[in-house]
Amino acid sequence: MSIRPAIELKDGGAIFSNSTSKRRIVSDVVMKDLVPYSSSPDSKDRPMELGKGASGGAHLFRDRRSPAILYAVKSVGLFGESNRNQVLHELEALAETGSSGDEGERSITPSERQKVSDEHCVVHLHGHSIEKNQMQLILEYMNLGGLDRLVKTGCKVPEKVVAGMMWQVFEALKYMKTVKNMMHRDIKPANILWCTNGRVKVGDFGISRKMSDDNQAHTFLGMSLSLFLSLFLSSL
Repeated sequence: MSIRPAIELKDGGAIFSNSTSKRRIVSDVVMKDLVPYSSSPDSKDRPMELGKGASGGAHLFRDRRSPAILYAVKSVGLFGESNRNQVLHELEALAETGSSGDEGERSITPSERQKVSDEHCVVHLHGHSIEKNQMQLILEYMNLGGLDRLVKTGCKVPEKVVAGMMWQVFEALKYMKTVKNMMHRDIKPANILWCTNGRVKVGDFGISRKMSDDNQAHTFLGMSLSLFLSLFLSSL
């Protein structure tokens, strides 16, 4: 049986809860700081769609004060236990609530949170908000999208580039296992994002799972690693 997300929704925000403490998940960016980014002047009030799923979608927004800064905003409905657990699992996977150990309850800074994201190749969560029974996750925008686009084009990728990409994917999975104690469970090209600066990061933790010493994952979900590798390496 899976472990329930260690996240509580309260007072319009999210709180990380464990056996010893409760800490509010910090948002460095909130929705009121953003305006829709549109590819057409005729639809300036409608943000460009980046992706769509059964429980919600992702759209492109820009910073109100610094228009060159872009964010991917993922919206997921909180109706139904399945949808609710998915978004809470993703929030739990991406949130950095503060440091532990000798540093006590000190909240880590935005630059420290970004550094964790960059070093461990996991998409950065800038903030979150809850409005009208829907949660918005304000995420780092990876401007080249998922690797599935690369697979579909049939573009030939040099072996050294693929090796660099795979190293970053494995770093993300190692971080999730050793630090977050979580399993992604849906590694596939569409959930591996990249951008023009060469960074590759893992995203979409909606069906990730928190593990414990006596809790092993036996359910098959998503795409098998061998199938993912065969699809991606076929583009070489």
